[in-house]
Amino acid sequence: MERGRGNFVCCIVGDGTFLFSVPGSVWWVARRYRIPVLTVVLNNNGWHAPRRSALLVHPHGLTASADPQELGLSFTPSPDFAGIARAAAAGRLWTRKVGTVVGLKEVLDEAVRVMVDGGEDGEGNAGAVVEVLIG
Repeated sequence: MERGRGNFVCCIVGDGTFLFSVPGSVWWVARRYRIPVLTVVLNNNGWHAPRRSALLVHPHGLTASADPQELGLSFTPSPDFAGIARAAAAGRLWTRKVGTVVGLKEVLDEAVRVMVDGGEDGEGNAGAVVEVLIG
């Protein structure tokens, strides 16, 4: 096995982190420099970190009873996270969306195989994005 082949980076992020991390640039760079990255996006349909921060400071404040839509934290309708990444990687990206625990195990096993083998075509895709629907 050639040096580095089969190695890859795996990151698990929330949908808010993914969306606000400038995924277009991230995945263009990954494709351009053939950096193998597997990203698992936990899609709970919103950016909940600001709400949690506010509740730590003001647990009984207006944020406690506000709806995510009122706070501007809802991602409804949900973006196509894999589609955003795939477009930036010029289509050279393995992607799947999953919503069950059984499905997640199967998809992650397949994603790891794709990463270790150098992409679906063996030519080294930029990587893979697995979107996990939660909540």
